Amino acid sequence: SQQLTLEVGERDEKRLENVCEGLTRAAMLKNAETALDAAKSLSYVEDVVAIPYLARLTRQGPFVVVTKYIALQGLGRVARVLSVETVVSRLSTEDRKLEPEIRAAAWQPSSGTQNPH
Repeated sequence: SQQLTLEVGERDEKRLENVCEGLTRAAMLKNAETALDAAKSLSYVEDVVAIPYLARLTRQGPFVVVTKYIALQGLGRVARVLSVETVVSRLSTEDRKLEPEIRAAAWQPSSGTQNPH
């Protein structure tokens, strides 16, 4: 086995935005493996910064049928951490229709602690 050291520093919102933007661009590629890996990675960003990027994946991209599901799981994770109301309040008017699906994803037991508020 190998030893892995991970240092967690202060939250850097600009860096996080850049990472989310890069993952979103990658999720829009026509290479299925790259696109789906990027969407899945983005879905694990449990921060308000990720919300608009995840929402975009629910409606755009060559693999939107799959990325929508992945993005909703990510929005559900963020909702468990922050609350469904916080997530929905940060969505565009167009994306607020996702609230029932976000609420359902927040209640899914597969991802650990539930706090859907």
